[in-house]
Amino acid sequence: MIDVIVPVKNIVSAKDKELLIKAFQSLNSQVNRDFTVNLFINNAESGVLTDLVTSLNNPPLIHIYDEDYSYTELINYASSMLKNDYFIILEQDDVFQSKHFQNFYKNSQEKCAMYLNLSLELSNGNEVMGIRNEIFWSVNVNNQIGNVSHEIAKRNVNNLSLDGAFINREKFIEYKGYREDIEIFFNQELILRFAYKGETIYVIPKMGVHHMMNRDGSYLDVCSQKYSRDDIGEFHTKMMKIHMLNKK
Repeated sequence: MIDVIVPVKNIVSAKDKELLIKAFQSLNSQVNRDFTVNLFINNAESGVLTDLVTSLNNPPLIHIYDEDYSYTELINYASSMLKNDYFIILEQDDVFQSKHFQNFYKNSQEKCAMYLNLSLELSNGNEVMGIRNEIFWSVNVNNQIGNVSHEIAKRNVNNLSLDGAFINREKFIEYKGYREDIEIFFNQELILRFAYKGETIYVIPKMGVHHMMNRDGSYLDVCSQKYSRDDIGEFHTKMMKIHMLNKK
């Protein structure tokens, strides 16, 4: 079975709640329902719980916390509270396709630490902005098409996406989870770290998630308002230096 982590943070507008309920409802549409939904919500925002819980066919496990966690801190904390072998993160700007969990079980491999998928990125107007992770199905390395090698991941780091990924919980904890000192590119750094450690990472050759890339109030939106293009370039350089020099 799989644990679904739903981080409920910064739900401040009716639109935020509407998007999160839509994300929840994509769980209701799953062909394979062998998963447990875990809601992690700050006590200050628990007022939205009723609407969220009633939008799910099956009641979720609810974890209420008081700490002012950042996103990376919250996911690291959440992973320590789970029990199943794999977890997946559902954010309010994600919609899982109906066969997402079924495709995971059909493509499961022994000792695979991370399963990525083809992620379709959409604008606020529902226009296609790009597809992530497809590079690993167009480049053949040692006849292992679909596998994420460290060298190709390094060269194509901007194509990497963790949206809708299934992550081995024990490996995530063993490698200390998300690096909290990386402000923007922590998802890509985690993939690079798993690949460098020699872990098997497989890209499921199916469209698994639709991700709204630039919704108002999204992490990308906040960063683009807070930082200049040069700042973001510096964050990217820092992430690559941390990965290549420390490799922790």
